[in-house]
Amino acid sequence: MAAMFCIISIYTYLRGRIASEKKYIWYFFCILAFFAALGSKENAILLLPSLVLLEFSFFKHDTITKRQVVIFAFTAGILLIAAAFFVHSMLGHLPFNFLDGYQSRSFTFSERILTQPRILLMYLSQIFLPVADRLSIEHEINLSGSLFSPWSTLPSIILILFLIVGSFSYLKKYPMICFPILFFFLNHAVESTIFPLELIFEHRNYLPSLFLFLPLGILVAHILYSNPPQSLFRRIAVTLCTVLFLIISGHATYTRNLAWATEGTLWTDVLRKTPNSPRAAHNLGRYYHELGQYQQAYYYFQLSLKNAKRAAEPKRSQQTTLNALGAVASIVGNHKTSRDYYEKCLDINKKNPVCLENSILAYLRSGLAENALIQAKKLIKEYPESVNYQYLTATAAYQADHNDIAIKYVQKIVGRSLYNQKVMYLAGILMMKEKAYRNSLFFLQRAAKLAPKNINYQLTLATAFYNVNRSELAERILENIFNKHPLPVIINAVPGIEKHNLNSDTASLVKAYFDELIKKQISLPLSTESRPIMKIQHATSAHL
Repeated sequence: MAAMFCIISIYTYLRGRIASEKKYIWYFFCILAFFAALGSKENAILLLPSLVLLEFSFFKHDTITKRQVVIFAFTAGILLIAAAFFVHSMLGHLPFNFLDGYQSRSFTFSERILTQPRILLMYLSQIFLPVADRLSIEHEINLSGSLFSPWSTLPSIILILFLIVGSFSYLKKYPMICFPILFFFLNHAVESTIFPLELIFEHRNYLPSLFLFLPLGILVAHILYSNPPQSLFRRIAVTLCTVLFLIISGHATYTRNLAWATEGTLWTDVLRKTPNSPRAAHNLGRYYHELGQYQQAYYYFQLSLKNAKRAAEPKRSQQTTLNALGAVASIVGNHKTSRDYYEKCLDINKKNPVCLENSILAYLRSGLAENALIQAKKLIKEYPESVNYQYLTATAAYQADHNDIAIKYVQKIVGRSLYNQKVMYLAGILMMKEKAYRNSLFFLQRAAKLAPKNINYQLTLATAFYNVNRSELAERILENIFNKHPLPVIINAVPGIEKHNLNSDTASLVKAYFDELIKKQISLPLSTESRPIMKIQHATSAHL
């Protein structure tokens, strides 16, 4: 999108530059497109020097008046200041302390500077020779430790300097050749120089490569359509070469589309080309995780963790993968292993909110509510305004039988959570535990209304009605449950809310409905004689 707006800005600038009248309308749209590009991506700031390069490449400036210089300098200065404030409004800070970003990277400032020339030449080779086997989202790049390691570092720097200096020297004489070269390197000045970004991404060539085929296009057009006509041999040779190039490019596009067919085929292709890539392994693991194929997911997550030190941000990669491994272990029921992975994640970064949150859930699933509450207090200390984290803390406190703590956190968020059924439900059962049955009705009714298909919410609401001697409404809710849900679903739901005894008398109401169903000769998956009296209680696991 940033590239699109830059192209629009270049187009409108050229229209304004050659217009005989109303040129300032075109310049207005040029500036508007510039800020749209800058709002899409910060490196669009390079559009300003790109327009300057365009101006001095294709327009004559034999006599430049002082007035023109002043107008140009003033306009450029205003635009730069406006762009700086625009970036500041998006980032929250001016990016002058960018060198701090190298602290979390797996490469140093000097290694990045020395490696980028090799990468830029690799980009050019991919553009002019787009073989599918060389195209990938991820690339494994050997860092340049010095000018001679690897040996291609110094030759790459010399070649790029030669291209830039030569293009500047012959810019006015051969603008159609020199301008595309300078435009390419200029528009890599942000992402391929000093800033601590990741080393390589093919998509960075979207805009820089815009004019690279302009000289070839002009050459082909000159040979095919010049007057007088070129020789028949030249025209046939150029036509065949052009067709051959289009066929190769078309085949490469078709082959790449096969790799992009699904997320699984894409990351399998990436992992085949970059077998040590932690990102490729992690994303392939995530793909299998979403498909429910947890064994394959676990394998690729382990592979990602093994190669995490190769990532651009090793610690971040380790934390993300440990969190994913913990999630897989939790799903398959191995809660201890899940907790271990989350603890390893927290050993790297004690304030990681995702790992803290998931470790709380892992402790709750394991029945270790006190441990969950300890972790929850750490989380809420770092993010005191988060409704979700306060709710999680209240839940941990409730399961640990610290109802006073749970009520304190629920009180903080209940006013902002009237449309959050989980918070409403927790507030309702806390009121019920405090025997404030009428108050609990308000919250439980809202929870049941917000999630009408949740059987646990409906059962608990029936309990609340029964507690305030409104048994007819309780019976109506239970009747509705029995009409809408299969009996095995109801039987599985009731034991799920047996952990905390809210009111044992409600069990008789449910038992009566079971007896009625037995009289109608509906077979039950479990014998009611051997089953204990069922109690309507809170499903602590249901709302997590």
